Amino acid sequence: MPNKHFIFSVNLTYSQCEELYLQAVKYLIVTSIDGKRIQLPKQNMRKFLSPSGLKGHFKMEIDDKHKIVSIDLIK
Repeated sequence: MPNKHFIFSVNLTYSQCEELYLQAVKYLIVTSIDGKRIQLPKQNMRKFLSPSGLKGHFKMEIDDKHKIVSIDLIK
């Protein structure tokens, strides 16, 4: 079975990201462009954090066991 791909956008300011990482929140919940709700561990998005926050369009690939294979910034 081929891996599944999801496209989603995130637009959080740096201060919103600080709140996210200071709290006991374990997951970031986003909605893919096809309307699916995606819950992913917040640590998977840390590498995309910049001084302006967490912003952009992302492509996530998961395997047949729903494990994240990759997350890439696409725009």
